[in-house]
Amino acid sequence: MYGKNMKKLESIEAVHTHVYSLPKRNNKTFLILQSFGILIVVFGHCSGIKIFLNNVFPFYSFHMALFAFISGYFFKDRKISEFLKIKIKNLIIPYFIWNFIYGIIVNILKNFNVVNYGGDFTLYNIFIAPFYGNSNQFIFNVAAWFVISIFFIQLIYFIIYKINKITKINTEIFVAIIAIIIAYFELEMVRKGHNTGFWFLLTRICFLMPFYAIRSNL
Repeated sequence: MYGKNMKKLESIEAVHTHVYSLPKRNNKTFLILQSFGILIVVFGHCSGIKIFLNNVFPFYSFHMALFAFISGYFFKDRKISEFLKIKIKNLIIPYFIWNFIYGIIVNILKNFNVVNYGGDFTLYNIFIAPFYGNSNQFIFNVAAWFVISIFFIQLIYFIIYKINKITKINTEIFVAIIAIIIAYFELEMVRKGHNTGFWFLLTRICFLMPFYAIRSNL
């Protein structure tokens, strides 16, 4: 019995080691996981698609949390200047470029009475609304809310990670405690109705942060 259990543990450890030894950019395991997440998001937004699992384990309870976890898995320690440069280049700048493009498209369609929704093409809707609202000011890019949220999540985690390195605090325990506290405040904010405007962005960050931080315990 002991020998069998040891073999099982060794097999689990082998899988764990294999996953972590795969090149980050070519990790097929996580490519499959990402593909699964994309399908779940699509199923969750298609009311006509009914899958029995959705009644037992609703997709909305985990599909975006799954992407936060995947993003956290690929976290890499860097100098703060390099970190900010990469995140702004890969997340913030593309977001605003597409926000600008969608703003033009929506307002052109509105002028031709093709659609009757979407915000006006203003500096507020382009640069401020993404941080103070639902991030769906132009409707077509409603899914981009995740980009803004994950940027702040990565920034907060990066700060916590750096503090841990300076103070020599156990990263796993510290992050776990912070994640639990953040999740608690998220629930309290939603319970009190603080889920509009800037509070909406904050609750999203608080909800997804613990899932991003799971990578510290792997």
